[in-house]
Amino acid sequence: MNALIAISPLLLWSTMALAQATAPSQKVPPVKPPAHKQVLKPASVSGYVFALTEDGDLKPARMAKVYLLYSRAAGEPAAALVDKSSETAADVFRKEVLIGLDKEKDWEKDKHVEDATACRAILNFGYQGAIVDTLHWGSDGHISQFVMGDTDEDGKFEISIPPYPDEKDASIGPTPQGDTVWAPGVYLVFVIGSAGYNDAVWEDEVTVKPGETVKVKLAAPTKACLKTGKM
Repeated sequence: MNALIAISPLLLWSTMALAQATAPSQKVPPVKPPAHKQVLKPASVSGYVFALTEDGDLKPARMAKVYLLYSRAAGEPAAALVDKSSETAADVFRKEVLIGLDKEKDWEKDKHVEDATACRAILNFGYQGAIVDTLHWGSDGHISQFVMGDTDEDGKFEISIPPYPDEKDASIGPTPQGDTVWAPGVYLVFVIGSAGYNDAVWEDEVTVKPGETVKVKLAAPTKACLKTGKM
């Protein structure tokens, strides 16, 4: 019994050594280093938002909300938007505007509403609702492609891309390119606020490139309605 106990470890070691000698060697795949994100120089978009009255008076859009919505790569025509496999923030916004305007038409059917009421319904259904839905899309597991800011008391604004860390209202996440920290390209500038006695919205497009400052002047509102209350 004692001899068996002494020999058993030796037999076990011999069996393991034989198995290791006859087993084919397995190659361990090399570990790929993590992809390096290209760090682009920050850019900025500055602008002046206002409206002209019938008398020629200039009314700045004071304390208005400004949104930069990523649209497409620089040089890509706007007509290509309908052919893209994935939506961008600007695509979503434009689609939501059309949906909202259709809702407004349905709401207005068989109703005898005043022009001022119909005008404000267009602002609320077509534009304010669209930007809310777009921001919800951006925060609901999708790529975040919008940056926000505000105009000052003179109707002027300046927004950095990517946002500075202390800008709490500004947010930008993974980009359409995936390998950069932000996405240069064409952005839709959308502004909603008031100018004089009017509530209004403004729209324009800018091409943003790394390290550059883009200036834009929004003088003609896309839609303006006389104030009858809060938007």
